[in-house]
Amino acid sequence: MSEITQIISEETLKSIENENNIPVVNDNIMPSVSYNSVLVDLSDGELENLADEAELRIKNKEQEDINLEEENKLLEQQAAELGYRYEDWKTISGTFKNLKNIVVNNFTEPLKITAGGVGDMTNQMLQFGTEILEASGEDFLQESGLGEVNLDMSAPQIPTIPQPNSQIGKFTRGVVQFASGFYVAPALKFTKAGTGSIAFRSGIADALFDPEEGNLSTMIKEFGFENEVLDFLDSKVGEDAEAEERLKARATNVLEGSALGAIVDGLIFGLKIAKKNEKLVDTIKNGLRGDKSYNIKLARKYTQKTRLDKQELAKQVAKNNKELSSNLIKEWEQSIGARGPRNIDRIIDQSKLISTTDKDGFLVIDPQKARAAGGVLLEDKGRSMTSKLMDKEIGISFLKEKDGTITNPILNAGRLDAFTAAASELLQKYPNLVNKDAKVVDNLFTISVGKQVDGKMVEQPISSEELLSVLNKYDISFEEYTTMMLSSASEAGKILNKFSQLSKRSRGKQNKLEEEVKNTLLTQKMFFQYVRRIENIRRGALVSQVATAARNLTSAVIRNPLESMSNVIDTVLYTAGKEGGEAAVKAVLNKATWKDSFAGMRHMFDPANYAEFKGYTDLILSKPELAEDLSRMYDAVNEVRKSTGRGTDMYGDTVMTFLENGVDILNTPNRLQEYLVRRTTFMGELERLTKREYGIDLIQVLNEGKLDDLFNDSLVIDGVKIMKEGDQPFKNLVTESVDKALDITYAKQPDTYVFRQLSNIITNSGLTAVAPFPRFMFNSLELFGDYGAGALYPVMKKAISPFIGADGKLTTKDRTAISRNIIGWTAILPAAMMYRQSDDAPSDYKMLRTDSGHLLETTAQSPIIRQALWVAEANERWKEGDLGAWLEKGGFTDFKETFLGVNVRVGTGEVLFQDLIDIVNQADATGGEKTGQVVGEAFGNYFASFLTPLNQVIDAQRGAGFRTSAFMETRDEKRLPTGSGFENIASSFLSGFARPFKAKSYTTLFVPSADEKRNLKETIFQEGDVRYRVFPLLKVFTGIALKEDVSEAGDFMQELGYKDWMIKSRQLGTASPGWDAYQQKVLRAVLPTIVEQVRTPEFRNTMLKRADERTLEEKAQKSNKTYLMDKQRRYIDEQIDYWKRNMDSLVQGTIDEETQKPKSAIYDIELTAYLKAVQKFRRLSKSERRDAINELPRLLRDQGLDGVPDLSNLIHIESMLTFVKESKALKKKK
Repeated sequence: MSEITQIISEETLKSIENENNIPVVNDNIMPSVSYNSVLVDLSDGELENLADEAELRIKNKEQEDINLEEENKLLEQQAAELGYRYEDWKTISGTFKNLKNIVVNNFTEPLKITAGGVGDMTNQMLQFGTEILEASGEDFLQESGLGEVNLDMSAPQIPTIPQPNSQIGKFTRGVVQFASGFYVAPALKFTKAGTGSIAFRSGIADALFDPEEGNLSTMIKEFGFENEVLDFLDSKVGEDAEAEERLKARATNVLEGSALGAIVDGLIFGLKIAKKNEKLVDTIKNGLRGDKSYNIKLARKYTQKTRLDKQELAKQVAKNNKELSSNLIKEWEQSIGARGPRNIDRIIDQSKLISTTDKDGFLVIDPQKARAAGGVLLEDKGRSMTSKLMDKEIGISFLKEKDGTITNPILNAGRLDAFTAAASELLQKYPNLVNKDAKVVDNLFTISVGKQVDGKMVEQPISSEELLSVLNKYDISFEEYTTMMLSSASEAGKILNKFSQLSKRSRGKQNKLEEEVKNTLLTQKMFFQYVRRIENIRRGALVSQVATAARNLTSAVIRNPLESMSNVIDTVLYTAGKEGGEAAVKAVLNKATWKDSFAGMRHMFDPANYAEFKGYTDLILSKPELAEDLSRMYDAVNEVRKSTGRGTDMYGDTVMTFLENGVDILNTPNRLQEYLVRRTTFMGELERLTKREYGIDLIQVLNEGKLDDLFNDSLVIDGVKIMKEGDQPFKNLVTESVDKALDITYAKQPDTYVFRQLSNIITNSGLTAVAPFPRFMFNSLELFGDYGAGALYPVMKKAISPFIGADGKLTTKDRTAISRNIIGWTAILPAAMMYRQSDDAPSDYKMLRTDSGHLLETTAQSPIIRQALWVAEANERWKEGDLGAWLEKGGFTDFKETFLGVNVRVGTGEVLFQDLIDIVNQADATGGEKTGQVVGEAFGNYFASFLTPLNQVIDAQRGAGFRTSAFMETRDEKRLPTGSGFENIASSFLSGFARPFKAKSYTTLFVPSADEKRNLKETIFQEGDVRYRVFPLLKVFTGIALKEDVSEAGDFMQELGYKDWMIKSRQLGTASPGWDAYQQKVLRAVLPTIVEQVRTPEFRNTMLKRADERTLEEKAQKSNKTYLMDKQRRYIDEQIDYWKRNMDSLVQGTIDEETQKPKSAIYDIELTAYLKAVQKFRRLSKSERRDAINELPRLLRDQGLDGVPDLSNLIHIESMLTFVKESKALKKKK
C-alpha cells in the first residue's frame, strides 16, 4: 500500500468510516465496526479518492465553523449597539430570520413561480414575432427593391426569473405559462354550438412554448414509443435552428394543442347535450362505478320510497279492517287496566284510555292519551319484562325507555295500521289456527308458534320465512312484532320462550357487555361519578393533540392490511366449516374473496367516497333495532365516554360542562379520524359478510331501497328469496361489523374475562389516573396474543370436541384468532426478525432508521410494531444465549413498557409506585424532603396532564424557531432543607409539584426564549455536546417522532443491552441536576475510550480464545459471541464503576491554559464545590447528619463565625463534614 495512507488523519479515517461503514482495523476474527461488517480491501486510488473526499468534507466543516463564528461576532456587535444581552438578541434575530424564511417560502416563491410562467409566455410571444419578421421580412424587403437584407436579430426579452428547484415548482410554472397563453388568445367560436374555441386557444397557448423544449409527443417518444404520428407531431428543434424551422415547430404545437383542445370541446359539447337528458345524467352520476355505485342519496331516496309504499299499502288494508284495528286498541287498553279483565267493552279507568271514536264509531289512537297511557305503563309494568327480554337476547333495546321499560308500537297510529294489515293477512291465511273467542294477539301467537293439544302439535305454525315476509310487506320488524305480542297477549312468559326460539337474532356479546358497564355506572355513588367525569375530561385532553389523531390514523393504516389478510383466511375457514374443504380451496382461488376481504382497506384510501360511507353507515345504524350498536359506534372516542351527569343538578355541573365542551372541540381531529376508520371498516366488513353469507352486493341492494328487506331477512331479488335456512340474520352481521370497527380502533370491551374485569375496575374506580386507557392496553395485549398463539385454544377445542361430545364448530372469535395467528407467524414476526437482523437496524430495537439517518420511535405509531420488534430482539438474544444478560440490563424493563407501559403515562404512574417504594426503602434523613418531592411530583404530573393540548403549541414554537429545539435541563438546583420537618415537606412538595410544568415548558409558554437560559440536558450516549429534537413540526402535524442517533460508543453499549439512563453513579438522580449533568458529561467523555478497549483485536482474540477452550456443554449453553459480550460487559462495568467512585476528585475539573484556573463542568466552581459537599453530606447516615446539625451552632462559635446555622452555606456544611470525620476517628482510637 502506498504512502497515501500516511496522510489520512485520525479525523479523516473517522469520517471515512462514518460515511462508508468501512472498518479501519484489520481483524480476521471480528471487525471493529460491528459483528456484521465486511472487510474491504481498497486500492491505492480508491483510498486516495476517499481521503480527498473526507478532507474536503473537513474543510467544508471548517468553513462552516468560520462562518458561524463571524455571524456570532456580528450578533454580539449588534447586541452591544442596541443595548441587548447577547443571548436575547440572538433569540430575537433568529426569530426574525425564521419569520423571513416562512414568508419567503410561503408567499414569495409562489409569486416567483407565477411571474416566471407569465414571463416565459411573454418572452416566447416576443420570440415568435421576431421569428416571423426574420423569416418573411427579408423576402419582403428584397421584393421591395432594397436588395438583400440580413434580418438576423435577437428577440427583445424581459428579465427572466430563474427556474424553481423542485419538480412541482417547474410543473406549476409550465401550467401558468400555458394558462397565460390560453388567456391572451382570442376566444373565437367556429360552430353554431359555440365549440372550437378551446381547441383554437389551446393551440395558440402551445405555440407560445419554446420549440427547443419539444412537446407532448417529444416526451412520449422519450419513453420509448415510436410511430409515424409521433414523428410528425414531434416539434423539438436544436439551439441553432433557423427561424423557418422554429415556426414550423410552433405550427406543430398548434396542431397538437388544438387536437387536445378539441377533445375538451367535444366533452363540453357532449355534456351540454347530456344535461338535457335526465336519465343519462342519472346514469353518469350513479353508474360510473358499475353495479357498486356508492350513492347515498339514491339509497336514501329509494329506501324512503319503499317505506312510503309499504305504509300506503298498510293504510289501505287497515281502512278495510277497522274493526280489527279497534280490537287491537281495546286489547292494549285492557292490558294496561283501562278496560275490564273479563268484559273488554267495560271501561274501568278513563285516564288510561289511549283511543277516541271516529265518525264511523271505530276506535282510533288519540296521540295525547297515548302519551299519558305510556306513563301509566312505565309505572305499572315493564322492568321485569325488559330484563327477561335481555336474557333471551331478543334485541328490542330500541323499545326501551330510559328506566328500562317497554312500550307498545301500536301507540303510534302509523304502526297500528301496519299491525292491523299484517294481522288481517295472517288471520285470513290460517283460519284453522284462529279461536274466535280469543284475543287477536293470542290468535297471532298461535299462528306464529302452532296449536298444541296435550303437548302434541296438532296444527303447524306459519314458517318463520313466511312470517317475516308478511311483516316486511307492511314494514314491521320482527322486534316490533315481538314487543306488540308481549305487551298485549295473555301469556307473555310463553310468548317470550317461543319467540326466543323463533328468532335467530342476537344482541351480540359486546352489546351485552356494554349494557353491564352502563348499569354499573348508573348505580355508582356520587363521589365516583365526580371522579369518573373529571377523569373523562382529563383523558379527553390527553388525546386532543393533532399528533395523537395522526398516530391513531397511522396505527389503523398499519393494521388494515393485516386485518384484510386475516379476512381472507377467515372466509376460507368459514367456507370450509360450512361447505367443506373443496369449497374452501375454491374460496382461496376466488378473486372475489380477496377483493371483498380488502374492501375496508380500499375504503380507507378512497377519500372521494368518505361522505358516502358516512351516509350508508348512518342509514343502516339509524334503524331503531340497532340503537345499542349506534351508541357503541359513536358514543366513545378513545374510551372518552359522553359526559355522565351532564345537565343534572350535580354540584359543579356548569364548570364541568364547559370543560367537556372545550375537550370536545379540541378532540375534533381525533374524532374525525376515529369515525373515518370506524365507518370505512364497518362498511368494508359488512360488504364482505353480506357477500359471504348471501352472495349479494350490499351497495346495490341498499341503492334499490331494500334495507328493511335485509333487516327483516326477507330480501327477494328477481323473484328469488335470498336469505336461506341457516344463514345469519342481517342484524347479526351488522353487530359483527360494528365489533370489527371498534376492534381495529382498540375501543371494544376486551374478550378475556380477567382483562375485561380489570378494565372496568380501572375505569370505574378512577385508576385511570395511572392507566388512562385500559381498553387500549388490554386490547393490544389480546391482539398480540392472537398474533402469537391465537390458534392454540381453538385448535385444541376442535381436537377434543369429539371426545367430550361438544360442538367443534369454530366461532367468529375462533376464526379471528386462528387467522391472526397465521398472519403473525407468516408476516409480522418474520418481518420484525428480518429487520432486526439487517445491517441497517439500530441498536435500540424499538427504533427504525430513516433515509435521513434519524431514528423513528415506533411506540407511538403502533403497538404491534414495537411488540413484534421486542419479540424479534428477544429471539435473537435467545439464539445467541444472551437473553438472560439482555433482560437483566434492561430487556425486562422494556418488556413491561412494551406490553404494559404503552398505556401507563410516564410520570404519575412511575412516581406513584416506584417512588413510594423508595420512600419505604430509604431513610428520609432530610426532614421529609423525599416524601414531599414524591407526592408533589405525583400531583404535578396529574394536573399537568390537563394541559396536554399545549404540547403541540410548544412544539410548534420549536419548529418555528421561537423556542430552542435543544433538550434543556428543567430541574432547579436545591439547597439542603433548613426548616422544620413539615416546612421541609411543604417546600419539597411545591418543588415537586412545579417540576412537571417546567419539564413540559408550560411555565415558559409566553416567553419561549427563556428556555435558552437553562443548562443543556446531558446524556451519556448522545452524539456531541448538544442533543436536539428533530423536525418538531413533523411531530405536531403527523405524530412522527424522530430522534438523533446515539454516538458510536453509545450504539455499541446498546448492542450489549445497556440503557443510557441505567448507567448511574451513586449520586445520580439526587436533588442536584448540576451534579447529575457533570457526571453524565464525564462518563460520556470517557466512554469511547472504554468501548474502544473492549473492541480491540487483542481483547477480542484473548476472550474468544478463552471461549474456545470451554467444554462442549458450556459452549452449548453460551456461544462464543455471547461469552465475549459477557466479558465486554464485565470490563465496561468495572471501568464505569471506577469513574463513578472517583467522580468526586474530578469536581474541580482541569486547568484552563489561559486563566490558569480550574475549568467548571457545568456551573461555577463555588457552586460545584457546594454540590460536592452536599453529596458527601447526603451519604452520611441519618444519625450522623442529626448529630452534625445539632452541633453546628457550637462548631460555628468555635470558628469565630457569626450568624445562624445555614445549610445552604458551603462553610457550614464543610464544618459538619469535618465534625463527623473527627468523630469517627475518635471512636476508632477508643
